[in-house]
Amino acid sequence: MNALRRGIDVAVHRGMKNTKLFTILLLLLLPVVSLAGEQKPDLQLSDCIVESIEFEGIDACEISEDLRAEARSLAGRKYNEKTVNALADKLGNDLMHRYEISVHNTPVDGREPMRVKIVFRADKHNHTPEAPHSDTEVNINERYIVENVEFKGIDESRIRTDLREEAQSFEKQKYNAGAAHEYANKLSAELRGRSSVLWVEVKVDKGTEPDRIKLTFEAHKEKSVDFDVPFLLYHSKQGISGALEMKISRYPAGFTFGILTDAERLLERNAGFYMSFEHKSLGTHRLGFRIDFESYHQSFNNATMTALQQRPDVPDFYRARQNFAPSLSVRPLKNLSFDAGLSFQRLEHQYPSLHTETAYAGTGNIRYSRDLSFLEGYRQVVTATYGVRTATRIFDSDYVYTRHLWTADYELSKGRSTLEAHFTGGIIGGTAPLFERFSLGNSTTLRGWNKFDVAPVGGSRMAHGSLEYKYSILNVFYDVGTVWDPGRYSPVRHGLGFGLASGEDFFLSLAFPVRLHSVAPIFMVGWRF
Repeated sequence: MNALRRGIDVAVHRGMKNTKLFTILLLLLLPVVSLAGEQKPDLQLSDCIVESIEFEGIDACEISEDLRAEARSLAGRKYNEKTVNALADKLGNDLMHRYEISVHNTPVDGREPMRVKIVFRADKHNHTPEAPHSDTEVNINERYIVENVEFKGIDESRIRTDLREEAQSFEKQKYNAGAAHEYANKLSAELRGRSSVLWVEVKVDKGTEPDRIKLTFEAHKEKSVDFDVPFLLYHSKQGISGALEMKISRYPAGFTFGILTDAERLLERNAGFYMSFEHKSLGTHRLGFRIDFESYHQSFNNATMTALQQRPDVPDFYRARQNFAPSLSVRPLKNLSFDAGLSFQRLEHQYPSLHTETAYAGTGNIRYSRDLSFLEGYRQVVTATYGVRTATRIFDSDYVYTRHLWTADYELSKGRSTLEAHFTGGIIGGTAPLFERFSLGNSTTLRGWNKFDVAPVGGSRMAHGSLEYKYSILNVFYDVGTVWDPGRYSPVRHGLGFGLASGEDFFLSLAFPVRLHSVAPIFMVGWRF
């Protein structure tokens, strides 16, 4: 193994100028990865990160806020058996006043390598006459009369009449902890699907008289203001790309504002801002509405500028682009969604004189996704999308074209091993501006190639496939693809590489183009969702 590592280091240091050497190293590496997948890992739980916390046999609303916060604090930290066991004991004691209960914690494999889920399983039985409890096991608040019932963080007008009447029935009666928590569960289920409420907590406070209490149902909501970095990438040939977002949400509506500099997705580098407004429930949660606005200034690579001089059939570059795009979305099924809308894009050209051109298009997208588990321990996810954009004279567009894009993704995983397959294909009919033309050769497609070496002005046809195997945080991948215009030859290119990946967030990769000369690696590192 040491000799293999030294061989890889030397090959990378020299730029992998000898393709045969790289092929030999790859063949040596694959059996090692395969063997590692077959051997039983000696990884300890203490080396793993807690991915999430789950409860079985316990409703989260039955647990005190302090213990819920303590449970949430475990996520993102290394697994500590002593800490988890102590929390299980606290949960058992917290619920003892209502149930004969014992709580057991069980770590299971998470969705990502080196991660585990902590599942707190409860075995509980309601009190029975044959097993009476002492006064210390009875909720002391059940001795008192409920003076009044209040709601905190909940608009009472959004509560069904029968649920409001049920809340009022607690008044002037002795407090019943079980009934109160059962009501909180029903109220949570009622509000969760059509508001920002995540769960409803039961709170008991002193009343105005010694033998009275005040009962409050308090709603806990999703964060209304959030700052996020949706992606931050470095590509050794194309530089840094990144964005910073601010989101303001109050279900079912949300507003997003972001600034970015992006050389990753298109032939041009976009620098500017974007904003969107979305309403997820227009009378029903299956119907939504969204408005997007973008305003960018463009800069183009020298390779693109030079190639455009030899391609009069390709529209010229522009210095700024704005887009206004309203759309409607429909979710008829859990796994299926549609959206349709309009896109009004304006391109500002500087040469030969200052002028504006338009690309006004109708848009449509279909997305299907399904998560399946067909054997013990195995998980597979299938996703497919189709998108179309049609710019036409009907919308008074200067550009007339139709752009089709298909994607298909498949993921098979078990334990720390994951196999992924991806396909993307596209066709453009008519004359489309540069931002619509396809390109390959970034941090997700034809890794190891620079897109300005593959097709500096893009193409109207594109096909790309990728295979990737991950074991724990290690991954190896193979990409193949081509982009071309009808009547112009473009070879099919291949890329190989390896690296580190932590879920869908962080990645670090070293990729190589497969060719007979000038095999120089491309380094990529980033964080994205």
